[in-house]
Amino acid sequence: MIEQVEKLENILEPYHGQTVWCSDEDKVYRFDAIEGWQEVPEGADIGLNMNIYEMNKQIVGQLKILDEAAMAEKAKLVRDFVSSWRHEYYMLLCRELNYYTLFHINLKDADETVEDVLFECAEVIGQIKSIEATEDDCAIEIWVTNSDNETYAMYFFPYDNGVVVCG
Repeated sequence: MIEQVEKLENILEPYHGQTVWCSDEDKVYRFDAIEGWQEVPEGADIGLNMNIYEMNKQIVGQLKILDEAAMAEKAKLVRDFVSSWRHEYYMLLCRELNYYTLFHINLKDADETVEDVLFECAEVIGQIKSIEATEDDCAIEIWVTNSDNETYAMYFFPYDNGVVVCG
């Protein structure tokens, strides 16, 4: 999945028949080795035997690693997200890898920023390809590609209701 059709250019080495969904336009595009990216007419059979997550894994895996400027922009996205929710606990989850990291956030006494620690945790899994707020603004979606060229989605979300403090 991509958000904007302009991002088709960021897909490295597209292959003939590769299919991408553009969320902003709600349209599907297919790569043709001769004519490049072409819009697939609505209702056309695109012959996919995979779910959206699997398709996104293939697409995101081909994106470039986020550069320093993009990471600075995404750091602001994370800061704004945490500020808007104002929770004490957050979870970073990658269900496919059974990866769970619990964050206890104390913004008053923080030596490190939330976004720096979050990005460090994600980079343990792989190179960061995409960081976006989910459509419902309830989580931050982080896509990473590891050294085996496998791509995974990670989610960072408020988790106060998942923590029980006793005593």
